[in-house]
Amino acid sequence: MLNFSTSMPYEIQSYANEKHQEVSDRKDRINTAENELIRLFFEQRNTGFFVDIGANHPFLTSKTYHLEESGWKGLLIEPIPACCDQLRKHRPGSEVVQVACDAPDQVGEKDFYVLSDFAHSSLDPESLSHSSSIQEVIQIQTRTLNSILEEKNPPQIDFISIDVEGCQLNVLKGFDLNRYRPRLLFVEDHLRDLETHSYLTKQGYRLAKRTVRNNWYIPADEKMELTCPKEDRLLWQRLHVHPYFRALRARWRSAVRKPAAA
Repeated sequence: MLNFSTSMPYEIQSYANEKHQEVSDRKDRINTAENELIRLFFEQRNTGFFVDIGANHPFLTSKTYHLEESGWKGLLIEPIPACCDQLRKHRPGSEVVQVACDAPDQVGEKDFYVLSDFAHSSLDPESLSHSSSIQEVIQIQTRTLNSILEEKNPPQIDFISIDVEGCQLNVLKGFDLNRYRPRLLFVEDHLRDLETHSYLTKQGYRLAKRTVRNNWYIPADEKMELTCPKEDRLLWQRLHVHPYFRALRARWRSAVRKPAAA
């Protein structure tokens, strides 16, 4: 049994500092801890199937590379050609699908904004990171996740990672959660609004944990062992209280910047 001095043993910062002090870089330490918590969720199984949407890099910040290394198989869905080439080269245990996922009423050929760091590229120009410049705009084909899964006919899906820079709701709208019912949905969400959260709640999933910017959703009738009441309370505040104050702050800033009437 794990024994921690903290009252929140599986809170990501506490877990990272307790278990991975040897990793000097803070971001790398947290990423290592996050991956380990995912493996703990799946009880360190060495078989399983994942779908990684917005796979980007073969291993840097990947939430599925460590699973593939332990024996899992999966699909890597990524629209950037250069990233797909690297994924095919370094991720032999997975199949690469060069496409972007979208909502059923949005599929087709679209502009995709490729940033200089690749990782923050997006279909949505409003979600682009200000820390990276646009390298190019490419034309890509978008499909629903359902259509990809129907074509590939995977086994039972255990884990889905979605990292699509603000487009996660469109991805989910094209995915039949009742049919596939993954054990864990791992969704990057900056929580600028609660649209994605509300959608998943209506689909029978609950938010069980949050690590950095990633929300852990599990079927509503399932238990989450990697959390505690104190962490649950902080998560509730992050979800329901913090957005209210962010909205107030945004309105105040808008009022301050508004020029006085002549």
